[in-house]
Amino acid sequence: EGVVARIGALRHGHQADPLAHPGIDDRKDAPRCGQEIESQRGGDPRHGGRGGLGIKQHPCCGSTHPAVDAMLLLRREHNIAPDKIARIDSWTHPRRLAHTDRPDPQSGLDAKFSVQYCLARALLEGRIVLEHFEGEAYRDPAVRALMRRIHAAPHPDTEAADKQLGAEVRVAFDDGRTIAKQVGAALGRGPDNPLPADALHAKFANC
Repeated sequence: EGVVARIGALRHGHQADPLAHPGIDDRKDAPRCGQEIESQRGGDPRHGGRGGLGIKQHPCCGSTHPAVDAMLLLRREHNIAPDKIARIDSWTHPRRLAHTDRPDPQSGLDAKFSVQYCLARALLEGRIVLEHFEGEAYRDPAVRALMRRIHAAPHPDTEAADKQLGAEVRVAFDDGRTIAKQVGAALGRGPDNPLPADALHAKFANC
């Protein structure tokens, strides 16, 4: 609760001395934290939820989050050697793919909306942080090399209203093996799928 309260204070530019975090100046850092730790109606019934507080786990476009979460789960469950990957397929709802299929982002902001970039970062580093979108980070050679093997397409099974928030990721290796993971919604997307406390703390610390 303390972290959530601190987030609320930063969003509105308020001081929150009892919850002060070393190195953070509320007035200076409020805009940055307010943008990256945002409350949203993640469980909005119009999008298959039941209403409630949602918190974005990753500092990139929310439409990339289900695919990113699927990739992070694959990374935790398997010993994935990036140099052995032949192809990665990412499938999301057409509505979300329309603005996230960006195989060649030309800026840090553009990279935030690139599912290819975000998946590459997730696989290579096991997390996505603000620094991945600052300066020339989007030009990272290792990330770019992996992005060339990531292909985004609309998922054939996401037309139903209750499946519009999900994604599926499949990794094919050069020896013919494949692994895949599907998620119904990103972590933090409302009360039915809350963001774990350790992930919330990590997100706040990255501000």
